[in-house]
Amino acid sequence: MSLFPVIHPVPPPPASISGKEKVAWIQDASREALKICASLMGIKLKELKKNFKGAPVPFDGTYWSVSHKSLFAAAVLGKYPIGIDIEEIKPRSDAVFQKVISEEEESLCGQEGRLQYFFRIWTAKEAVLKAEGVGLAGLSKCRVTQVPNDTSILLNYEGKPYQVVQTFFKKHIASVVTNGESVEWILRW
Repeated sequence: MSLFPVIHPVPPPPASISGKEKVAWIQDASREALKICASLMGIKLKELKKNFKGAPVPFDGTYWSVSHKSLFAAAVLGKYPIGIDIEEIKPRSDAVFQKVISEEEESLCGQEGRLQYFFRIWTAKEAVLKAEGVGLAGLSKCRVTQVPNDTSILLNYEGKPYQVVQTFFKKHIASVVTNGESVEWILRW
């Protein structure tokens, strides 16, 4: 089975909205990306529910995950627990870097720039934590085990291996959990 993670632009919100309305506007773009993904996979999208922890609940054996920032939204569907994350690549403090990446993980960096590597690890871990349904509370239990190339990372969460595939675009990075399926990124703009 192929995965079709969709990255969709967030339309500029009307100047008259702010706060919760603005968040809802951005979330609507995530739902639109999910609709596109469902259409590509031939899946009829059902009501999207979350459990008491805020993790997406599968429908008809289909798992789903969304992510959004102010400019882009991302979504993916799969037949197993899945996660997707999107982040803008911008400077972060050393304290945040050290909270996300262990010394051992940093040694896997190779020739890659520190900022780009930070966001590769950050989005990969967040995608895994979404697949696990635990959120950032599980960050300390999620570890990078290998960085085979510039678009793939292998991780481990409490003894369970994960493969994450990544793409870069317009000063952003997106990461999606895969069980070895081929990934066809759908970039819309």
